[in-house]
Amino acid sequence: METAQLLDSPLELLDRRAGEIKLVAERAEALLLGRIEQALPGDPGLAGEIGGSFDHVLVDEYQDTNRLQSSILLALKPDGRGLTVVGDD
Repeated sequence: METAQLLDSPLELLDRRAGEIKLVAERAEALLLGRIEQALPGDPGLAGEIGGSFDHVLVDEYQDTNRLQSSILLALKPDGRGLTVVGDD
């Protein structure tokens, strides 16, 4: 039983670390998206320049898109041309 406990301990440690890494990644993504959202209205040409550099933008799992992500997409492709979204019902 002691051997099993020794094996469980590193696995538990890995599980905790994986959760911590996921949390850091989520916070970094939110920070990055927030900065992008702030930058686009402050520089009207920026959204056009970024959006114009992509003929087509495909968003999979659109049902999981939040308001912040959606507002960035609309800033990049305001008329919807070249923007395709796919999602579940």
